Formats: sequence, structure tokens, C-alpha cells
Amino acid sequence: MYINDLTLLLNKSSIPVIFADAAIVLITNSKPTEFKRVINETFHELNKWFNADLLSLNFDKTHLIWLNMRNSPNIDIEIKGQNN
Repeated sequence: MYINDLTLLLNKSSIPVIFADAAIVLITNSKPTEFKRVINETFHELNKWFNADLLSLNFDKTHLIWLNMRNSPNIDIEIKGQNN
């Protein structure tokens, strides 16, 4: 019940995929700096959303899976959480 409104929270840059008790957020962008910005904005919004409902992210079960094309440059991604 808690995650049903998650689709209203995220913008067009990120697409939530909701399961029974879990969610995946898909983010695509061909520009590395924009990609990094969107990831951090999405993570920040998710943290605010969880905190508003007195919930928290389980960081042991939270993972970033980054898929890129073979000819795409690697970029360093640093996701800043509440305590960073």
C-alpha cells in the first residue's frame, strides 16, 4: 500500500516499476553529467518520500545496476544519501 503513490513522486526522467513489496527505478540519459544529476535527484526524492511515511531505505537491499553501451565512456557515480 505504501508504494502505490511512488509513481506520482518521480518525474519523467525516472520510471518506477512496482512489485508487491519492492520497487525498481529506471533512469536513462545519454549525457553523463545529466545522468548523474538525475540519479542523485531521484535518490533524494525517494529519501524524502520514505521519511515522510516514517519509513527508511534498506541500504543492504538497495543496489545500483548501471548498464551502458560498449562505446560509452565510464563515469564515476557517487550517490549522496542523507548522511553524506
